[in-house]
Amino acid sequence: MLGRLSILMLGIFLTLSNNAQAEPFRLPVVLACDTDTNKIIDMVQSQYGEIPFASADGNLQTLGPQGGWLKGNVIQTINPNSGSASFSIILWDPETGAGCLVLAGRNFKPALGGASPTKN
Repeated sequence: MLGRLSILMLGIFLTLSNNAQAEPFRLPVVLACDTDTNKIIDMVQSQYGEIPFASADGNLQTLGPQGGWLKGNVIQTINPNSGSASFSIILWDPETGAGCLVLAGRNFKPALGGASPTKN
C-alpha cells in the first residue's frame, strides 16, 4: 500500500515539475492518527529520540463533501543529538485528546538568509 502511494506521489510531482504552467492543486494525503496523542508523542520519543521544542495553534485543511479545517495545537519535536536531525510535526485536539502525525522528516536545520525553494 505504501509503495503504491509513493509511486502515485512521485508521478504527481514528476508531472507537475514538467509542466512550467502548473496551477495550484490539492494533494490528498493519509495521516497517522490516534485517539490518544500521547501515543504518537511516545512513539517519536522512543523510536527517534525526539523531544518537543515548539508549539503553536494550527489548522489542517480537510477534503471531502464538507471540507473544512481541523483546528488544534501543533507540537514540533526534534532529535538535536542525531546526525540526521529527525523531526516531527503533530496536530492534536486538546478537547478530545486525538492527534495526527502530520509530517516527519530529517536533516532539520535553520533556513539561513530566508532560504526558500528554488526553481531550476
